[in-house]
Amino acid sequence: MIQLFRLYLQMAMLRAAPQDAPGGRDALLYAVAAALITYVAAIAALHGLGEALARAVLDVGVLASLLHAGLRITDKLPRFPQALAAFCGTGAIINLAAWPLLASMGSQTEAGNSLVSISLLLMYIWSVLVGAHLFRHTFDTSFPVGVLVSLGYVFLSVNITAIFFGNA
Repeated sequence: MIQLFRLYLQMAMLRAAPQDAPGGRDALLYAVAAALITYVAAIAALHGLGEALARAVLDVGVLASLLHAGLRITDKLPRFPQALAAFCGTGAIINLAAWPLLASMGSQTEAGNSLVSISLLLMYIWSVLVGAHLFRHTFDTSFPVGVLVSLGYVFLSVNITAIFFGNA
């Protein structure tokens, strides 16, 4: 487990790629569980436990569905378990980093909220860059194409979430 955490941290720092992860069902299950748990923990204070869990499941489901479809279309489907594990594992790292920021949103002064907002914007940028890095390696494409795919994924994910839960 510690080795997987270190590997996903390296991926989140753009120093390792999905193909560096171990294959297999166990690694995938650990990564998906970590993504779900950290997602719920990070946003439960904002949305409540039930909605946080529903949002987490929706987010991972959208990611898995789009990744599966993209890999099927590009004839790279065998990469799915490692790729999904990489996205979920790095997502868990980012969720852990965002957790204190999200938890403090309601208790800050106006100046504190501005700092938290700027910090969260930087977290979103980091998330898009990590996604670009993972998409680049998963689909054997360039980093700029990875950035476009990552931005497209974020846009789609935010809009699907808004359909189910509203804009908040």
